[in-house]
Amino acid sequence: MLIKPYGICSKIALGLILLLIPIFIISSCGGGGGGGDGSSSSKSPSSAYQAFGLEKKWDFPTGKKVYSSPSSSPDGGTIYVGSNDRYLYALTADGRLLWKYQTGGEVFSSPAVGADGTVYVGSLDEKLYAVDPNGRLKWSYSTKGMVFSSPAIDESSGTIYIGSSDGYLYALDLDSGRKKWGVLLEGTVSSPAVGPDGTIFVGSGQLELNTPIRSVGKLYALDPEDGRKRWTGTIAVFSRPAVDSGGWVYAASTDGCLYALETEEDGSMSVRWQYQTGGAILSCPTLGPDGNTVYVGSDSGRLYALRSTDGWLRWAAATGGKIRSSATVGPGGLVYVGCHDGCLYAFGEREGSLKGVFPTVGGEPIVSIPLIGSDGTIYFSGQDSRVYALLQTIS
Repeated sequence: MLIKPYGICSKIALGLILLLIPIFIISSCGGGGGGGDGSSSSKSPSSAYQAFGLEKKWDFPTGKKVYSSPSSSPDGGTIYVGSNDRYLYALTADGRLLWKYQTGGEVFSSPAVGADGTVYVGSLDEKLYAVDPNGRLKWSYSTKGMVFSSPAIDESSGTIYIGSSDGYLYALDLDSGRKKWGVLLEGTVSSPAVGPDGTIFVGSGQLELNTPIRSVGKLYALDPEDGRKRWTGTIAVFSRPAVDSGGWVYAASTDGCLYALETEEDGSMSVRWQYQTGGAILSCPTLGPDGNTVYVGSDSGRLYALRSTDGWLRWAAATGGKIRSSATVGPGGLVYVGCHDGCLYAFGEREGSLKGVFPTVGGEPIVSIPLIGSDGTIYFSGQDSRVYALLQTIS
């Protein structure tokens, strides 16, 4: 089996949309959730790193920058990733090219893989593609806007959900690509998440990656049968939420807050807690294996570990740049995350101490989410146009 992050984000890609309506700056959401004072935070490391604790097994060059995060086949033997050179790549676990499928536009979207091995990925040519494990097209679905977001699969209902910059979230049949329904939201639609009862959680809005970031948006809970809005939250969310087994939703906002939300018995939404990180959040929250800790990185340059029940700060670990990658918890009590300084970091899950770091060849930002193989291999991609596989050598 592979240890996968909860979901794959479409994060920085949203900021490349050129035709945005004038928008205002989201105001600060207030102080952090109760508890920790941040005294456990590690000091900011130097950006001029020599690798330690993480060793390169191989890297694979694509034709252009890679924002897409790697995904794997059900047996873990094939790694899939998209690139801005318009291709979806299939690589062996030892870095050899199996095949590549050309789309009609840049691939910011991260692949989602079905139980039968079908690979689903969006493209800026306004389409969602379904490609079989041998690299042959099964079907494609045309939206009316660029597809930056990454799909979410609900195998139980045979449905795949995808957001588009045409403002719609689409529900499509997994096998045929037939449209089941589409619901108009606002602006560009983020990557959706599916809750334990099938409810879809998704953000949408307008985003400009200026300094400071300008954004306006909302978070929606949608009925899986017809896309009906169950509730709407006035929170600007541009990354995929995380949902725990009890239905709590953890949503990261460009206002710098991580929110924990719950659906009440009357169908309304309530905020259980919120934590201010001090920087806009464009990464996806990640729940730890036991569900007791939620991890999120922000433009403050820190990775935060918060108690999921009340937002109490367990630790905050500093890096050398903005964090718009999302964390993955691997074996051995390690948390991996990419950074805008071009490094992949490994932190101790319990205390947040720095355990390892790997600087990429080009030193370009890393926004992809690390994928951990069953043998412990760490796969990730970078804006230096490469896909990497690392070996963990931390004692």
